[in-house]
Amino acid sequence: MFLRHLVVAAFLFGIPAASPWAQAPRDSWVASDIPAGFAQDPALKDYEIRTVQIPMRDGVKLNTLIAVPHGAKRAPIIFSRTPYGAEKALTGTPSNTYRVGLPAGYAALAEAGYIIVVQDVRGRYGSEGDYVILRPLSGPLNPTEVDHATDTWDSIDWLVKQVPESNGRVGTIGVSYGGFTTLMSLVEPHPALRAAVADAAEPDFFAPAGFLQIGGAAVGRRPFRRIADPVTGARAWQVAEELVVAPDRGSLRG
Repeated sequence: MFLRHLVVAAFLFGIPAASPWAQAPRDSWVASDIPAGFAQDPALKDYEIRTVQIPMRDGVKLNTLIAVPHGAKRAPIIFSRTPYGAEKALTGTPSNTYRVGLPAGYAALAEAGYIIVVQDVRGRYGSEGDYVILRPLSGPLNPTEVDHATDTWDSIDWLVKQVPESNGRVGTIGVSYGGFTTLMSLVEPHPALRAAVADAAEPDFFAPAGFLQIGGAAVGRRPFRRIADPVTGARAWQVAEELVVAPDRGSLRG
């Protein structure tokens, strides 16, 4: 009752009222719900993403992200090369678990025990060099010594030597432009390449109904078996080991 009278008096006569709801001095406020110097404990995560710059034979370095599930040992590598941004391709919702932190397809592959590698092609996003759309193979249309085939070879060579959790075996995968770069990995396949799965990839863009004729990816021309892409599902590697580069190379698991 006394408190009620005091509040009424303060309202009528402008007398400051002592109240348990009175505003505290600004200096005593907590500036943030996140304490200063707070850092996420890496031990809580069940995977890590490493960002590396892989050198090519001409000295250009390509930006590469490597997602490694914790506890991975002698794990095969799934490798994708893209002009659309490796970080965007490998980033899901911020989380301590790869089941959420990676896009669904890659998360399923990580769950199955694979190391996931995504790389920016030359001249795109974090990679050095010049970007040439659908860069031709080294030869009459490409006077340089580098192309998607050599870049893939050099990248695989670096990965199997520098990623200690790997078993030294690699499979390439990609859809659309990524399917094109996957096909390029087969031109001069690295000895560590065990499988290649290309979806919606057109190897000859000057062919009838091809890329340059209709202004988009070829429709109805599927020279390679269609599979689920990494964004929508993880069925890709159910057929991956049926598409080995050569019969004597064995499987990805080894």
